[in-house]
Amino acid sequence: MAFTLPLGVLADANFPTSSICQCGPVEIRADGLGIPVLLEAVLKLLPLDTYVESPAAVMELVPSDKQRGLKTPVWEDYELLLLRAGCTKALMRIERFEFYERAKKAFAVVATGAGPGSQHAGQHSPPAGRQPSTETSSSRRGR
Repeated sequence: MAFTLPLGVLADANFPTSSICQCGPVEIRADGLGIPVLLEAVLKLLPLDTYVESPAAVMELVPSDKQRGLKTPVWEDYELLLLRAGCTKALMRIERFEFYERAKKAFAVVATGAGPGSQHAGQHSPPAGRQPSTETSSSRRGR
């Protein structure tokens, strides 16, 4: 499976941003904004890589969350935003620790500070449940 190194990671308050950024990525704070708002803005500025299987990914739910039936309706928001940006490829789901390893290779991690069930500035409706981090791959390579 082809997958380029991500340009960046959009992360919620549950993501270990500071720890991941000790491995190289630049830490950018965007407290008060939700991932959908940031993703929409990024997609207006940076084209997605069309040469990869999937240019965007989310952290897969851990087994215990799957067993509890945890819902992630915000993933539908991500997919809609990607579709509006011209991406017809499926949103990739990556196992938690694999996601962390990929995030360590990103140029930057944008930490939203938004957590579960919180109201996000500029967001049309608050997400229900936990908002997983999103990784995007842009056609612009390098640092």
